[in-house]
Amino acid sequence: MKKKRIPWNKGLTKENDERVRLQGKNAGNTKRIKYASGELIPSMKGKHHSKKTKEILRITHMGKHFSPKTEIKKGQHLSLRTEFKKGEHASLETEFKKGHVNKILWNKGKTKETNIKLRELGKKVSFTLKRKYASGELIAPSKGKRGKDAFRYGKLHTDETKEEIGRKARENWENPSYRDKTVKAIILGSRISPNKKEKELEELLNIILPNEYKFVGDGKVIINGKCPDFISINGQKKIIELFGNFWHSNNKWFNTYNNSKERQKHFKDFGYQTLIVWECELLNKDILIEKIKDFSKK
Repeated sequence: MKKKRIPWNKGLTKENDERVRLQGKNAGNTKRIKYASGELIPSMKGKHHSKKTKEILRITHMGKHFSPKTEIKKGQHLSLRTEFKKGEHASLETEFKKGHVNKILWNKGKTKETNIKLRELGKKVSFTLKRKYASGELIAPSKGKRGKDAFRYGKLHTDETKEEIGRKARENWENPSYRDKTVKAIILGSRISPNKKEKELEELLNIILPNEYKFVGDGKVIINGKCPDFISINGQKKIIELFGNFWHSNNKWFNTYNNSKERQKHFKDFGYQTLIVWECELLNKDILIEKIKDFSKK
């Protein structure tokens, strides 16, 4: 009678035998490599158990308990790390964040003006955030939000913050480059230009003085914070301004802002001659044509 062969690993486990542990590890790696390369295909890939098989499996596993590892995955027995995340076992750092530890911050009482490290750190963070917003990696918290969903809805600045914002705005406005850029952005974003009257004057200029004046009232040209309507492109430093009867009249609300003499003086300081054309003058084009021709001959 043939003697029954006894497996070499009978009764051995990964815990008590190094050979079994290494063999299991190597076999697992080998299979993973073969599955990844397509050399091996899982036996059940693309297949499903029949209803009969599913019922047999259900009955077979009924009343059986999962291993401790599986119980942890199911959330019945949480690991220490999970307990920490729940806040039941907080670290010293977490307790400090919660306000339970009276630790003094390294930057307490320091400002960007008095501390180089804080100033450089602020620049680095600001640059990093701008780059992330530009690339789309981060989305601004208030982007696309309005009303109650806005980031600062219901929040008010302190008097000190308001004063600082005002001081910084005035400081920026003194910079010609910043001022011209801001005025251009406001014009482009707040109105449709040219309007009907501006188009009408543009057509008239093209008839009587072709290729001499160009419309720049949409923010294409900013002269020290002010945007002219039409500017000469034939080498002469001349500007034509179109004043609306309502906005540029002696209306008590607007006459200070839209004073024609003040505007002419502003452009004169930069070497420009300025002609003011009123909206109502477009009704009598013969007189207006003579006025524009006389201005161009000067």
